[in-house]
Amino acid sequence: MEITQNGNLGADAVRRTASTPEGERYAINFRVFVENRVPDGSGGYKDQGGFWLGCTRWTRNPDFADRLTALLRKGQPVIVIGSLRQDAWKDEGQNEQRGMAMNVSHVALDTIAVKDVTFLKEKTDE
Repeated sequence: MEITQNGNLGADAVRRTASTPEGERYAINFRVFVENRVPDGSGGYKDQGGFWLGCTRWTRNPDFADRLTALLRKGQPVIVIGSLRQDAWKDEGQNEQRGMAMNVSHVALDTIAVKDVTFLKEKTDE
């Protein structure tokens, strides 16, 4: 089941390469701060915390990986669609941590922060 979340990037995206028997795959990793905004009773909204969502967008297309990595910059508001997974890792003190992360199928820049757009002339695989 896919879900949609939106928020701001906490840092620039990082591209990683993985070698597989089928060839190279590229992972674009980034973190989104998802705000928990609730109605304030007077027609507006107030923040009630939020959470960090680790995101990974996989692709086999190196050009797409480069373009997406270049677009996803710290502070940029984005919209992500994907499926949730549970991650486990060890923190600096070697304590086991768990959290939710997303396998992203679609990522879009929130147009609230976009000034200009340049479209590709040809259709891409991604």
